[in-house]
Amino acid sequence: MVSINILNYKFITDKIFLFSLILLPLSFQIGIAVSEILFNLSLLLSVYIFNRENLKVDKQFLIILLVIYLYLIFSSIINYYIFHHQVDLIKSFSYIRFFIFFIFIKEILNINDVKKILKYNVFLLSILLIDIVFQKIFGENILGYSSVGSRNSSFFGSELIAGSYISKFFFPVFIFICFFMIKNKNSYITFFLLLFINICIFFTGERAALISFFTIIFLSIFFIKELRKIIMLHFFVVIVSLAILINFAPKKLGRFDEIQKIFFDKKYILNLKKENQVKDNLASKFLFIFESSDHIYLFNTAKNIWIENKVIGTGIKTFRHECKKKIYNTGKMKNLCSTHPHNYFLEIISELGIIGIILFVTFFLMIIKRFYKYFKNNYSFSIYLYSSFFINFLSFLLIITSGRFFSNWISIIFWLNLTLMFSIEKNLKKLSN
Repeated sequence: MVSINILNYKFITDKIFLFSLILLPLSFQIGIAVSEILFNLSLLLSVYIFNRENLKVDKQFLIILLVIYLYLIFSSIINYYIFHHQVDLIKSFSYIRFFIFFIFIKEILNINDVKKILKYNVFLLSILLIDIVFQKIFGENILGYSSVGSRNSSFFGSELIAGSYISKFFFPVFIFICFFMIKNKNSYITFFLLLFINICIFFTGERAALISFFTIIFLSIFFIKELRKIIMLHFFVVIVSLAILINFAPKKLGRFDEIQKIFFDKKYILNLKKENQVKDNLASKFLFIFESSDHIYLFNTAKNIWIENKVIGTGIKTFRHECKKKIYNTGKMKNLCSTHPHNYFLEIISELGIIGIILFVTFFLMIIKRFYKYFKNNYSFSIYLYSSFFINFLSFLLIITSGRFFSNWISIIFWLNLTLMFSIEKNLKKLSN
């Protein structure tokens, strides 16, 4: 009787644990509070399951993440008590939960668990994509949330982050559909699915999300050879479609209209030249786009903060306070204030200094090295799923403008992506042996 109860308890615990991970991507559409609950629930259950199964930690990752965490604490304490920066000590101390999540859960899950998570999220992501189209056509989504100008955020309501959400979750789901649900990888279904996702991100009006999307599918050309024809065809269709819109219906570009003007509208370019805002070269035009979005001024502020705090930075979540100080108003370019500098590397180096950026880059390079080790000699379909999470990881590093790296929203997505990626690695090890 006791053994039966133990088995039932184990079964229920494992199901709740997996179910919390399945719902974690969906929870962002409901609210960050729900995401926090599911994340912390899966974290607590992972500690129990990890110890119950007597699993072993990955010492390589454990060491580097332990060093990073100890440095986070050191930097925060020094900046708070000695330099009197407004460091968020709670955020600094509690960030260890993301490291524990990664270290434990990647050992608990296997490739079949990852497939289950992706299988359910095929359905959940499909609902979001269809709802964005519905909102675009009718002006409001199925729950009654209205479009904001030309931007459609679906279930996210007034938070205009639907495109960012899709760009961070779509690719592993797309690869799962291509290699585990559709037998013919070069089918029309695959092509139209990719095009549909692209159109939905376009409808959200998020320029950074669209850049992220194109970055991801461009990188996939190098890692997923079976999809190269589909992706090249996709780029061709997009280029032709853009050419048609720019020449015959530029207003249909919505928030992207400003970009097409700077490159293709001769009258608009001529006026900018008269005002000495832009020169007749690509570099000047790209600079104008950055300046018009104000991101370049945030980058400049982050640079100036780092110059004054080179070694250990100013501490986690301090950019919003430091950017207001006059000491950083140096040089010809103006400074700008926000909650974060909108670039992951500039955020890390300004808040954690040169030591912090070295530690994180070391961790990132370890991930790249581990990926290459299994990618170069593995020919199973599992490697494409593994690659999809790695490409997601690379897109995090390559995107120029971004959210706040140490925010709960970005941190959960980033560490969940890495956790699922390295959960597949165990399967690849067996195939390599």
